[in-house]
Amino acid sequence: MKTIYLDNSATTKPSAAVIAAMTDALENGWYNPSALYRPAMDAEKAVENAREICLKAAGAANQRMVFTSGGTEADNIAILGHLRTKHKPGRVLMLSVEHPAVLNCAQEAERMGHKVVPIPVDRRGVVDLPALEGLLGEDVHLITLMQVNNEVGAVQPIAEVAALRDRLAPNAAIHVDGVFSELADRLDSISTDLSDVVFTLSGEVDNDLGMEDLDAINGRIHELDELVRRWGPELSDVIAWRDQAVFDLEDLDASPEKVSQLQAEREKLFGEALKAARAVSKRRAAAAKELAAKVTAELESLAMSGSKLEIRVSEREHLDASGADGIDFLFTPFPGSPQMPMGKSASGGELSRLMLALELVAAEKHVVAGGSVPPMTFIFDEVDAGVGGKTAVELGARLAKLAQSAQVIVVTHLPQVASWADEQYVVAKGEMDDGSIATTINQVRGEARVHEIARMLSGSESEASLEHAEELLKSSVLD
Repeated sequence: MKTIYLDNSATTKPSAAVIAAMTDALENGWYNPSALYRPAMDAEKAVENAREICLKAAGAANQRMVFTSGGTEADNIAILGHLRTKHKPGRVLMLSVEHPAVLNCAQEAERMGHKVVPIPVDRRGVVDLPALEGLLGEDVHLITLMQVNNEVGAVQPIAEVAALRDRLAPNAAIHVDGVFSELADRLDSISTDLSDVVFTLSGEVDNDLGMEDLDAINGRIHELDELVRRWGPELSDVIAWRDQAVFDLEDLDASPEKVSQLQAEREKLFGEALKAARAVSKRRAAAAKELAAKVTAELESLAMSGSKLEIRVSEREHLDASGADGIDFLFTPFPGSPQMPMGKSASGGELSRLMLALELVAAEKHVVAGGSVPPMTFIFDEVDAGVGGKTAVELGARLAKLAQSAQVIVVTHLPQVASWADEQYVVAKGEMDDGSIATTINQVRGEARVHEIARMLSGSESEASLEHAEELLKSSVLD
């Protein structure tokens, strides 16, 4: 039995060219496009080229396109992201025959305090415009519709809905899930034209082509796609680059004497670079040993007794701009634990304290050497996880020490840490005068700070806790 597939608006079978491009990206272009090393920069260029191609195909070359993992994520970002910008709960008008991804967003919207109201439809599944007109009002935050229902084929009158919105609920946004009809018509027209061209050309070509010929054609298409990706964005750019390369090559002196001279110069420079890399390796090994020892000592005072940091410097086969060393930060969280890369073996709180220890040692190194630490800002969250009492006081003192040479922002619930701060802010969530829920940030000074420290100490502001708070603030000063 032959299968006729009609659900392309949900999931479309990728073409051979798409599969080839994706396979190449997975095998060769999988690097982090946000990083700054060369393969990552090539990956970023490939992503931006893909974005430009998609925008041109959608007829939106001057617009902004955001890639998501799929339609469900896109719906969540659009619907819930918009509702989170609203300070007051309101109504969300949602088609009663929506996609499950949108219906799930409705449940989350109700948990946020909004009221979800279904939009009635007629027997064909098309929105009932008079009923919608009766639902619209100033308190409507969002209207969400499925452009084309992929099961019953109902096409919603988006233009008419937009006109009603403009007249009765001008502040409401419209979310459309699905394929836009205008673009669908354009693509359908293009598909028809292409079919005519294919039919015409089919009478002009040799029909005896075999699978080997087809593979050769697909291979050539893949090669051209790769050239466009690297030297594009258009094939004309690739041809222009080729022509320029021909001129550049002709300008080169390729005589045997010149080649020998360049080879000798290359070997000389490589020898000098290798000598410099070995000198750097020795200094790195000594610095790694010293840094690891000092960080391990700092960890003792940060409630991580028994933890150990080792910085391993190993020789690599290839020399590059950073030298000939491979450097691994290995962390042992407790005695008997296997030694693993720092990012895989340390918890969030341990990583924060490891970072604090590293920065303290680095700052001390600059001061001892008579230098100064470049202006930097450090943000620590959960740095005091699992810490209390005397250890918390020592942790606060260490943070205050780091703050002498950098700006330090700490999120903490411990009064023993907060008391060391030059400035203290209280973050709280509560109900506003208009009934909405908001998060506030207030600076506390003088008596207000004493009361806040007392509240952090005991949960109350009794006379004993206030005295303890004053004593704690007076003692939280570096010598």
